[in-house]
Amino acid sequence: MSVLQVAVYAFTLWMGLYMLERAWHKPGMRYAGLGLLIYAIGLASVSLADSAGQRVTWQPYVALLTVPLWALALPNLHQMAQTISKTRRVLILAYLGAAFFLMTTMMILIPQHILANTDLLVALSIDLVLMGFAIAWINARDDGEALLPDALRSLLLAGGGCLIFGGQIALILLVQAESSAAFRLLLFETLTSVIILVVFSRQIAAAVDGIVYRSAPDLRVSRAALRDAATQVARSDPSLSLATIDNEEFDRLTRRTLSNMNHPQRLVASPLMKLPFLAVDDELGSLERAQRLRETLAESIMKLKPSHDEAKGITEEWRHFN
Repeated sequence: MSVLQVAVYAFTLWMGLYMLERAWHKPGMRYAGLGLLIYAIGLASVSLADSAGQRVTWQPYVALLTVPLWALALPNLHQMAQTISKTRRVLILAYLGAAFFLMTTMMILIPQHILANTDLLVALSIDLVLMGFAIAWINARDDGEALLPDALRSLLLAGGGCLIFGGQIALILLVQAESSAAFRLLLFETLTSVIILVVFSRQIAAAVDGIVYRSAPDLRVSRAALRDAATQVARSDPSLSLATIDNEEFDRLTRRTLSNMNHPQRLVASPLMKLPFLAVDDELGSLERAQRLRETLAESIMKLKPSHDEAKGITEEWRHFN
């Protein structure tokens, strides 16, 4: 078991879990995240079997299970990209990754004495990273959010935790000439636990609040809103300027914002938070400005309400308003 195999496992697991946590509700992110998760499990199985001197048989074929998941994720990626400008290069990157991914997975069928399956699975991670990054980036663009700051923060926290806790076990493995299989398994379990704790820290905190503040539901709701708002602030795109985007892009971002009207904490990352009447009010916090944006959207919608109540729900005007 090499350091490279362990590092690739940890990175792939983090990326898959991050994509699932960030946008489970979006099919492209969900399928891609599950694909990375399955691949990480297969890589860990191969590494453990190979380091124990056992014959690697079925484990490499776990990578083939990711093929249908990526086949479902890529069409969704293409559909999202059609409505977003400046995504051609990222699409090319994704399709190049998909092509190499298919070729590499087919090579798994080559007999083991011709090609080492363990090294092949490590090489396969490059293709998965290319496709995963493309899907996550386009997903963030679709929401008018930034990907790299939030993802880099999560990666550094997960990587730091893995070095602190997993590094102690890795040091024992390096010192001992004949380390036991239990220590190698403990290393993978430790890395997995650290990454899960970092990526799903918000959900874990909510579960703990549900136990500690069981008798104070209002306090739980307030704490959850603050956590969600803090997460969304980290995902806002500071480089996006409403003054430079065209009307079509502004309409698309407005529709995306309207879909989050009932979740003020999600509005914190909306590009519409940069509207002049909101941006100049520095005394308000993020949640207060998000609530003001929500009220403005609601008022704008009510302005579309037909002035007459006759034939309510029947005329074209009422159908459009409804």
